[in-house]
Amino acid sequence: MTTVDSSTTFGTIGRGIAVFEDTELVEGTTVWLDTPDAVMDFVERDDVENCIVIARGGTTTFLTPALVAGPRGVLTLQGAPTSHLGIVSREYGIPCIMSVAFSVGETNARGEVVPADGTVVRLDITGAPVGRVLAQNARGAEEVPHAADDEPDAVLVPVDTRGVPGGTAGHEIMLGKMSTGVLNLTDESLIRELTNEEANDLLDYYGWNLWDILAARISEGESGLIPRQEYEVMGTYLQWQHHPRFHRMITDAVGVDGLREIGGRIRNEVGTKLNPLHIWAAGVPSALGRSIALDLGHEKPGDRTEDLKGAMQFTRRLYRGMWNDQGPMFLSGRGYHAPLLGSEWVDRFIADRTPLAKDPQARKDFQRFNGSTQLASFLLHFDCRNGVADTGPYPLPGGGWALVRDHVLNDPGYPWADAVRDLPWSVTLVLFFEGEQQISSSVVDIGTMFTTPSNYLKHLTGYAVYVRERSDSPVSEIRLLREDELAPLAAKAEKGAAQLYPRIAAMSDREKILAGSYVYYTDFVGTVGKAAGIWDDMLAAGFYDFQDSVDRGYGPIVEEGRAMEMLGRFWSAAEGMDHV
Repeated sequence: MTTVDSSTTFGTIGRGIAVFEDTELVEGTTVWLDTPDAVMDFVERDDVENCIVIARGGTTTFLTPALVAGPRGVLTLQGAPTSHLGIVSREYGIPCIMSVAFSVGETNARGEVVPADGTVVRLDITGAPVGRVLAQNARGAEEVPHAADDEPDAVLVPVDTRGVPGGTAGHEIMLGKMSTGVLNLTDESLIRELTNEEANDLLDYYGWNLWDILAARISEGESGLIPRQEYEVMGTYLQWQHHPRFHRMITDAVGVDGLREIGGRIRNEVGTKLNPLHIWAAGVPSALGRSIALDLGHEKPGDRTEDLKGAMQFTRRLYRGMWNDQGPMFLSGRGYHAPLLGSEWVDRFIADRTPLAKDPQARKDFQRFNGSTQLASFLLHFDCRNGVADTGPYPLPGGGWALVRDHVLNDPGYPWADAVRDLPWSVTLVLFFEGEQQISSSVVDIGTMFTTPSNYLKHLTGYAVYVRERSDSPVSEIRLLREDELAPLAAKAEKGAAQLYPRIAAMSDREKILAGSYVYYTDFVGTVGKAAGIWDDMLAAGFYDFQDSVDRGYGPIVEEGRAMEMLGRFWSAAEGMDHV
């Protein structure tokens, strides 16, 4: 990245949360992007690499073309480092400060203070998590040259409304509150119906678990491209209305042991949507959809108890196969580690490893591939993680560990996937962090890895990349990509995203919300139905016959503007998980 002489005294005009830490300051001119048209116009400029883009929200897809074009830095008025934009800017290595409160700038029609376009600013992320935006000769700026005096604990983090912390400490507290052992996947508990006490214990844990993995990301704010909060609420509502019928249909077709076998496939293949996210999402969002239905007055707490318990057992049986033991259900009960693949895969990865050359360009090229394919996957899946999955850490024989990450790039089941028809189904990236590096990692239940320090790619020592051409390609046909294949495939991913972005931008808000709901609704049980071999039967049974439910839910959720309020209450607090 281009840096500047840090000895020059600039004044602080804004403070926020840095996505990652770096020892160098970055300088560029500001450009405010508040509409998809503004983003598309921006990438046509010939000075993109000299610009610091400013956006309102912390979502990824809104800035897709801008991120691909390679700006010098990113600033947002909303959002947190664990948001999708924070994650992708980290993958690209683009300095990013989120939730910036500017003290100097122009006030727009919405009352937001934003530096005028063309303002020369410096991003100081040396004191992460505090990030500072500096400008020279700015009236009203604080004349403080460095961020060292800022207190990191001034950064706001989500707080569980019950006072329960996140992480392993929170898991232990929640475990202590339970009257049953429902979190353990005992064989006996999988072949019967759950008791009310077990269901209520699981509902309480679901509430905390949702907060633990999603609350920080919920704060990402507005997209500017996709109304994601609205479709998240709508999509989970539709799941509860219809998925229990298909839970039963799949279970009737393959049985309890068949569900365990499907869950177990996660341990034997890569480049698949059978992963921790889809196991979690096969059942947990149904409970959330129930909360939404209750809040809308469409149901009462005692209604459809059988459906709720069935959804819980559906996902518990899949988890039992995934872990292949009778221990805790969630990653939060296993130290946030998910080294799921067998040793034969790890041995193959090690044998196929490409050492990362000391040449900075080699690292930059790999980061581009990682960022471009991940961004294309986010856009294809309407700004959700349905196409991105991490597992690990996998300990390495000589010390250190490896991360395995799938990027699904072309799911032909989506009506808009023709825009990415030239891409393979998926790529799998194996990232090596070898030796005695001081870098720790954790994987949350939706299959996202976070590290300390957050700019983990700085410590990358090697990689291997594999391609799976189709979703049904045999595991034996998953092949290693050569080094010289990475750049062309990254370019294809960028081209696909460039074709898809204006298509999404041209949709009405209703079309976008229903498309995002379609992604949730399809993937969260369809993935298991396809693995069970009964997807065509599910379609014939009316899988997509949900228009009546859309008609009932769309008005109060979207048109009455209740989505954001519900998202805050149900995704970040346990109050939505009403007991049976």
